[in-house]
Amino acid sequence: LVSDRAIIDIKAIRVCDAAPDRMAALARELADPRIELADFDATDPASLRAAVRGADLCINCVPTLLGFQMDIFEAALAEKVAYVDLGGLGTYTVKQLAEHERFRAAGVAAVIGAGADPGMSNVICRAVADELDEIESIRLYWAAELVGPENPVLVPPYSVSTVLAEYAHESTQFYDGKHVTCPPMSGREVLDLPEPWGRCEFMHSPHSEQLTVPLADGIREIFGRDSLGAVLTRGEPRKRHEHARAHATRSAPPADDLVCSAHPTRGNTENTRARKRLRSISPARFRRH
Repeated sequence: LVSDRAIIDIKAIRVCDAAPDRMAALARELADPRIELADFDATDPASLRAAVRGADLCINCVPTLLGFQMDIFEAALAEKVAYVDLGGLGTYTVKQLAEHERFRAAGVAAVIGAGADPGMSNVICRAVADELDEIESIRLYWAAELVGPENPVLVPPYSVSTVLAEYAHESTQFYDGKHVTCPPMSGREVLDLPEPWGRCEFMHSPHSEQLTVPLADGIREIFGRDSLGAVLTRGEPRKRHEHARAHATRSAPPADDLVCSAHPTRGNTENTRARKRLRSISPARFRRH
């Protein structure tokens, strides 16, 4: 929003958070006069509506599993403010899609799952699909690897609560032409990726691409699988989650992380069976506060 790559003229950016000190630190770091700071209480409906009131667009970046996804979604509708979020996992995505008619009747646009995965992954699916006449399957793989010295502290590639949900929650996948519920940590598969990832073990992810990628005629399979490293997969489930949470609650220094997202798609083009594979690799800088 503050970069020179913005394609529209943004007059003001209202940053809302429950932590004034972190908002002030961000404002100092960005040093952009368009930034306005506003206190924000996600547990108070009036505060939610006040936060989005008068804006042209509400961008919801509150971690999904804090439980405020639908409250912020509804606040945007009540104030007739266009809405974008970074993803709602399968659970919230289903609830949000069910409100399509209400948003349409109110003339309010809502784009859900516009982060990296879901979001960028959906766009990649479409880019590959445009090169095929028919699609049989779309397989989404996501892996992260810490680059640099070994660190005894878990440095998650995104929200810790979401990382743990990857291992603890059921997921909705699309197999044999229909949506099915899969148990946690199911669908295990080992793939050999280029360095620095190497051999990775994947399992079903509760991300929402399987619910938001348009189900064109002929698609029999869409699934998403993640590989987040062995630190979260040792021992029994309860001990495993406690082990991960214990690491995650310790302070960690800034760390460089690499994210690999592979999207193989199988289908037909000009009556010839084809397999398209697109792999995106992006460096990212994560900072733990």
